[in-house]
Amino acid sequence: MKKILVILFAVILRNFLNHFDKKDCVTIGPGGISGFWYYIDKIKEYDENEIFTCSSSGCLAVISKNINFNYTYKIAKNLKYNDEGFEKTKNNFIYSLVNNIEKIPKINIITMDFLGNCISNVPENKKKLVELLILTTNVPILTKTKNRIDGGLCHYFYNYCNKNLDIPFNYKFIRNIFNTNMDLEDVVYFKNYKNSI
Repeated sequence: MKKILVILFAVILRNFLNHFDKKDCVTIGPGGISGFWYYIDKIKEYDENEIFTCSSSGCLAVISKNINFNYTYKIAKNLKYNDEGFEKTKNNFIYSLVNNIEKIPKINIITMDFLGNCISNVPENKKKLVELLILTTNVPILTKTKNRIDGGLCHYFYNYCNKNLDIPFNYKFIRNIFNTNMDLEDVVYFKNYKNSI
């Protein structure tokens, strides 16, 4: 129990100290499928020179930044009818997105190894981009993970950017994190959702 408290204290202290050394970038948090549709429009507010640090579906939204929304929805809709399982559908979606971008955005993709270490990766080409996107969206139990998994948890421990974008904490967003069968009405709800402070 004492070791757990020491580790917890170290994580809290590290996060507290990170608040003093923020870099000029935008962190896009995890959010599953509902988060992807939420982030996709919000990210368009940032220009091409912005540096993004992301994990999980937040990275897919960054990649989709310059792809037409209707086209992105069409890709997702066509894949959902293939009935190939979550992992294959996810990976095919990633291949389709990357094939439709001209330029890799300035992006640091966060993944996690099985020891809980957060790893920051900058893709140097489209092949590496696909590999990293697949790794950061590998959800344990839902996918056959190999050496690295979804970087979603790292978002809470590795957040050094001065701007952050997170999904709203409400029932509809949480309920639809893994919902691959959303209709257009649901997608538009997440895309147009505005946080009220």
